[in-house]
Amino acid sequence: MKRNKKLLISLLVLPLLFSGNNTNYLKNHIKSPLFASGDDSYTPKMVVTTFNGNSKNEIGITWHLDLPSLNQTAELVEASINDFSSSEVIKLSIGKGVSLEPNLGADDAGKVYKAKFTNLKPNTKYLYRVGNSENYSDIHSFITSGDNGAFSFAHISDPQGWSYSDYDPGFLQTLKNASTKNPSLIALTGDIVDRAKEGKLNNAYNQWLWALDSTKEYLKDTIIAPVSGNHETGKYQFSSRFNLKNVDTDDGISGNYYSFLYNEAYFLCLNTNDTLNPTNPDTCTGLSDNQLNFIKSDLEKNKTAKWKFVLLHKGLFDPGEHSSNKQYEEGTYHDYDIDKIRKQLVPLFDQYNVDVVLQGHDHLYSRTLPTIAKNNGYSVGEYAEEIVNHNGKEYKTKYVTNGTIYCNTSTASGSKYYNVTTYDENMMHFEIAKGMTPRMYTNYEVDGDYLFVDSYEIDAFGEEKVYESWALTKSEIKNDQPIDEGNEEENNDKSSNTGLIVGLTISGVVIIGIAVALAIIFIKKKKGK
Repeated sequence: MKRNKKLLISLLVLPLLFSGNNTNYLKNHIKSPLFASGDDSYTPKMVVTTFNGNSKNEIGITWHLDLPSLNQTAELVEASINDFSSSEVIKLSIGKGVSLEPNLGADDAGKVYKAKFTNLKPNTKYLYRVGNSENYSDIHSFITSGDNGAFSFAHISDPQGWSYSDYDPGFLQTLKNASTKNPSLIALTGDIVDRAKEGKLNNAYNQWLWALDSTKEYLKDTIIAPVSGNHETGKYQFSSRFNLKNVDTDDGISGNYYSFLYNEAYFLCLNTNDTLNPTNPDTCTGLSDNQLNFIKSDLEKNKTAKWKFVLLHKGLFDPGEHSSNKQYEEGTYHDYDIDKIRKQLVPLFDQYNVDVVLQGHDHLYSRTLPTIAKNNGYSVGEYAEEIVNHNGKEYKTKYVTNGTIYCNTSTASGSKYYNVTTYDENMMHFEIAKGMTPRMYTNYEVDGDYLFVDSYEIDAFGEEKVYESWALTKSEIKNDQPIDEGNEEENNDKSSNTGLIVGLTISGVVIIGIAVALAIIFIKKKKGK
């Protein structure tokens, strides 16, 4: 009888739970892949490690709870000690290194916790956990920067999932494959979720959980360097998920901009949402003065770095529907701010010799030739090439005198793919441009004077294969005739034309020689008569 009463009460209460705001409660608390991972309300979720200041001795941590708790700590110890009961453990708590913040994203009632560890040792592996003795998180790890030394990082972009399956197995499989290369950091160039846009926040929190919590197995042993995409324009949606270095002029509303050094590489991370009216050709703007001033001063401060990388979401040069300057000219273009940002940034990247720009937004694969601003447009800079063998593989390696390479690495989840669209070939110079590519990621290995790059495509079964390999070097290549203009096809055409001219010239000489010989024979015969 009691059992029947309980069943009756449950049936009466269930419709009430599904009504109104209680739907969000169910999504956040019922353990089902259709909603959020619904463990205890005080279990730390979305625990991520980010750069926050000097990467040699500072690191940022973020985590979320469904319900607020003042009993939250962050504990860190060197991996060589590997004992959280050791006296060497650094422990932070609320008000003493850990801050409890309201979730300004305003799409859920969860609470955001941020911690920052300082005074760490360079080039050292650390372990940490957050929470408390009743509900600790998994143990995470990271390696602080040193002064030099080889390291690798992964470029991953646009998981932008709508459903749980986009993240598991989609995004999770990409992270799993990338983790086999042991990246020290992941450059995550935006659109991590789909529904975090201003005015379209329904289900955003669950998507963040799927992106950062369901995939934690392959995020917990690296540092994330994220930038916000156009699907994260909702107020504080991005900045509530990551504990990044606070730039005084950055309000964090639509994303963040920041930078860091890792060994001999400088990373400049930008917020391409920091514009006005991007879809209005008459009133759209480029990046704000605050961000542009930060970019200029930060590039100047780090101008001596051996390697320079820029991370941004909206690509300055790619052959997709968002960045195609041909569509802009024809009036069918709908991201008018990209042209403005391109004009702001490319001359700066030329001035400070930025090596590679890592992009997102258009879900396709592309890589430009070294590109420079020239004559109110964009041309191919000067470079030379040679083949370099590394780890048993051949890399077509460029020594770039001037110019920056702009790269897209498709989508990390396979939620959607884009075609290559028409673009002005006099303005955009691609060495490779491929639409409708499968799930992909790119691994960058920084090794002294060389940067070795391998891009991978992943099939439906999680198997990967190398899509393409290339490299850059800081060691001068002394080619007799360095390639300095046009794309590869144009240079091949020039070589073909040169061969044709040489062939015709040789043929002409042979014909003339034969004619002269016949004339001499004819004259001799005539004299003999």
